[in-house]
Order: sequence, then structure tokens, then C-alpha cells
Amino acid sequence: MDINSYVKNGEKLLWKGQASPTATLNKTYKKRLTSLVVIIVCVLAVLLALFIMMAKHQNVPMNWVFFCLVAVLAFLPVINLFSDAGKVSKAVYIATDKRLIAVTDGEKTISYDRVTEAAFRTDDDGLTTFLCGTKAVGSRPYTWRDRTCRGNQSTKEEEAANKPCESFAFYAVNDPEGLKAVLKDRLSCPVK
Repeated sequence: MDINSYVKNGEKLLWKGQASPTATLNKTYKKRLTSLVVIIVCVLAVLLALFIMMAKHQNVPMNWVFFCLVAVLAFLPVINLFSDAGKVSKAVYIATDKRLIAVTDGEKTISYDRVTEAAFRTDDDGLTTFLCGTKAVGSRPYTWRDRTCRGNQSTKEEEAANKPCESFAFYAVNDPEGLKAVLKDRLSCPVK
């Protein structure tokens, strides 16, 4: 991957990093997967019971295709958990003199002047994540991969309006100290 292709003309590359190697189901995500599966199975069991009772009560054949579709849709959060792990494992993080860039399955950027709140947080696995924005800084560790993959993407309108960033992250930064040093002079808000 050519890092310079993400740096615009007139920008200066100050720091580059990537996600530290991590297991797909580390401590943080094992807990999340377990709770998601338990909740989904319970909800599907209740729905199946209601579905069977309604079919018997109304004396109509059951539509298994509909139930299977609901079951597949119910497991989408579990599928996202695994797909996000794959995307983040290949993530590249860039800090220029004007903005932050997360490259996962696409490029997500945020200019420094839109960051009103920022923090470095460490999860149960010892992985340090950089979080920007009011929603991200206060979020739970099991959402940090998702915030890296689907965080705020600056639109031209948001940049023009200087709308504050709500959710942007660099999950499991391999060089948090280097990033902290760069951000110290770039962000107008304190980094917690």
C-alpha cells in the first residue's frame, strides 16, 4: 500500500502506523460475542414459539423462509464482529499536518479542527486505541473496531460547516506514543 497516495498535495506526512496484531476473539470481543449470541438465540426462540403458536391457532402453514430470513438478519451483528476484525487487521493509520486518516476498506478522514474531544484508551487486552469525538471517547471497548471501520467520514459540507467529529478511531495503535507526540501540537483540545 502506497501511503503517499492518501496524502494530498500540500499536506505533510507526520506519522504512520497500523493496528497491532490481535486475535479476532480476544477478551473484549469474546464477551461481546457471547452476549450477542445469547440475546439473539433467546429472541429467536421466543419468536419461533410465537410463530408456531400463531400458525397453529390460525391453522395456516408456517412460512419457514420468512423465519430463516429473520434468523439470518438477527445474526448480522455477529457477522460484522468478524468482518471488522479482518478489516482492522489490515488497517493503516496516517497523521498529516492537516488531518487524520484511517484506511480500512476505504479511506476515512477527519481534519484536526473538527476534533473537540480526544482520548487514548486501553482495553482488557492491553490494546491502545485513539478515539475522537463525543460518541467515541465515551464508548465501550467492544465498539472501537466498529468506530475504526465505520467512523465519521468528513463530507465537504461538514468540513465547510466545521461540524465537530462525533466518532472516529484508530483501533489498537501500534505506536501510541508516536501518535501522541504528533497530536500534542495539532489538536486544540486536550488528549485524555
